[in-house]
Amino acid sequence: MDELEAKFEGLEKSLADINAHQLSLDISYNQLIEIRHVLEFAEKARNQPLSGANDGLIIPETGGSLLAEEGRLSVRFASVSGLVPRAAFEAFEKICFRATRGNLYMKSAEIPTPIREPSTGAMIEKNVFVIFFQGQRLETKIRKICEAHGVNLYPCPDTSSERLSLLDQANAKLDEIQLVLERGLEQRYQLLSGIGTALNAWFEHVQREKSIYHTLNMFNYDLGRRCLIAEGWCPVKCTEDVQMALRTGRERSGALIPSILNIVPTTETPPTYFRTNKITSGFQDIVDSYGTARYREVNPAVFTIVTFPFEFGIMFGDVGHGVLLLIVASLLIKMESQWEGKKLNEMIAMPFKGRYTIFLMSLFAIYIGALYNELFAVPMNFGSNWLYVNEAPYNTFRPASNWTYPFGVDPVWKGATNELTFYNSLKMKTSIVIGVIQMTLGLFMHLFNAVYFKLPYDIWFEFVPRILFLMSTFGYLVFMIFFKWNYNWAGEGKAHDAPVLLNELIFMFLPSPNPPEPFYAGKQTVESILVYIAMICVPMMMFPKPVLLHFDQKAKEHGYSNTLNWILKRKEQIEVVAYADEQQEELQALEDADGLHIGGAHHEEHEEHDFGEMMVHQGLETIEFVLGCISHTASYLRLWALSLAHSELSTVFWEKIFGTFWEMGHGKGVFVSGLGTFIGWSIWFMATVLVILAMESLSAFLHALRLHWVEFQSKFYRGDGHPFVPFSYVRKEEEA
Repeated sequence: MDELEAKFEGLEKSLADINAHQLSLDISYNQLIEIRHVLEFAEKARNQPLSGANDGLIIPETGGSLLAEEGRLSVRFASVSGLVPRAAFEAFEKICFRATRGNLYMKSAEIPTPIREPSTGAMIEKNVFVIFFQGQRLETKIRKICEAHGVNLYPCPDTSSERLSLLDQANAKLDEIQLVLERGLEQRYQLLSGIGTALNAWFEHVQREKSIYHTLNMFNYDLGRRCLIAEGWCPVKCTEDVQMALRTGRERSGALIPSILNIVPTTETPPTYFRTNKITSGFQDIVDSYGTARYREVNPAVFTIVTFPFEFGIMFGDVGHGVLLLIVASLLIKMESQWEGKKLNEMIAMPFKGRYTIFLMSLFAIYIGALYNELFAVPMNFGSNWLYVNEAPYNTFRPASNWTYPFGVDPVWKGATNELTFYNSLKMKTSIVIGVIQMTLGLFMHLFNAVYFKLPYDIWFEFVPRILFLMSTFGYLVFMIFFKWNYNWAGEGKAHDAPVLLNELIFMFLPSPNPPEPFYAGKQTVESILVYIAMICVPMMMFPKPVLLHFDQKAKEHGYSNTLNWILKRKEQIEVVAYADEQQEELQALEDADGLHIGGAHHEEHEEHDFGEMMVHQGLETIEFVLGCISHTASYLRLWALSLAHSELSTVFWEKIFGTFWEMGHGKGVFVSGLGTFIGWSIWFMATVLVILAMESLSAFLHALRLHWVEFQSKFYRGDGHPFVPFSYVRKEEEA
């Protein structure tokens, strides 16, 4: 920094000298320009005869020339010449006339080109003038008036030969100064070009120095040992790298005393750090936008890599639209080498950062679109499983023998009269199945967290009753969905007796005097058992955990780690675990229950919470889960709704835009038909890109985001940790 500062001072002095010299030359150049205007105008004015009046001024009648040549003038006049700003000329003229009571003769003219003011750089329009008068007193008055109005006065010789000689000298001097000015500008350009080239490097150097000093300010100074002590976090895998960096730094600096790295035991909660790459970073950002995971908590991003693009594909499923999205993602990936690390427009930077996320989303959209058998809302026929039957009064289809459509939905359903009924049933049930599976996965993640952090009450009185409640209600609904799909209702002669599953679920909890006929043996008994299990699970979630936590608190007051040891009169050493506990409102209670000595991230001391607060908190969590099972399952129906909207909107665009123009030109000649097809295709493609590829894809993205944040992560993810933010020059430069 000292060398850089000395260099800056030298450059500043050089630049100041150049600017001062340039200003001096500009002033001289400006004066010579004005002198030239004065001499040229005076040469004209002095050779004009004095006859008549000028602008209402009283002019003495002499009938001779103003030049005193060969004794022809009986009266000699003194003169003052110069330039005055055009804006002040009218006032200047009037004041001169009134101050001298009209005893002067003024000749003036407008200078066509503005004159640059050296001190400000402004271009000012000016008038050149010559004033003829008699007497010393009038000269004094006129000069004072000129000074007050910012007039630049210049001497003007009386004889024509002297004026012409002085004009030649001024022109020669102007050429010399012009040459010097050009060289000065070139010298300043070279100096500033060198500064501009090195400016970014200097900024980077200064920012790095500032960041180093800012980090050093966080060190503690040991007065006894006269050394700096830094405390911080480091990933375990990077410990050797840090030691190697300290050793390299000592060798390069030539320090005699080495830096010492010690691992210090602590009860503070470590920050959360996940290693990511350019592919997984986009999904980790999706999770971190909800909240940073607690230390050692299950990271939802691992599952989000698959589930997020999969759910997006369900809502955006179309082979053609997926291919268009794949092209966009591929272009962003191709520009990676050129755009990486550069500052981009916000509208481009966001999709570019998530280019691999978009890439996976497009692949899943293509895959699900193939399952839906939709290519821009047009089915792909690889051999239908149905045969056309022309039977009055309806044209119907019957299944072909020994043949199954190879992949996805049979194309015969597209355009059928019951198309919407079939697709609604298929997509609605699929949405429920996917939702229950993902919520079940979230509950098992809650189990893994509880097992890892040794929270037995969370296992037995949260996970167990929650999973039983979910399986006995909506898990049973999923069972009925698969049963209905796999049972051959038409083959058994029950095509019109297939159960309505929503009614079945309602009648399960609200018995009807006329219940529907059971579609499998023992259905009523199974449903009764499931209802009892669900009812028992509610108090199991609500009461045992806060009661046991309360007794654990009492046991700790008597010197026991938990209630069981208090009952058995068995004392044991309390285990120390560096982890911020599960819920802020029950920190002290959980410490007592599980034998944990919890250290907060900022050495905070937690207050004890009474039994009433714990009961209220657990009751609210129970109500939230029970109601959430219903609302979250219904929320997954957005997969069906958006998929249906996407398909129908694509169909409308294809049939009402492209199809309309194609029919208008069909059979009217090659030119008209081709023109109509081209216009229809162009409008259809623009509508597809703007509405479906832009707006629909964003809508599907936001709905998939909501399903992960609310329906999935709420089952286990706390997201109240603090991220690991290591010292990084790159991050400092981005923040700057």
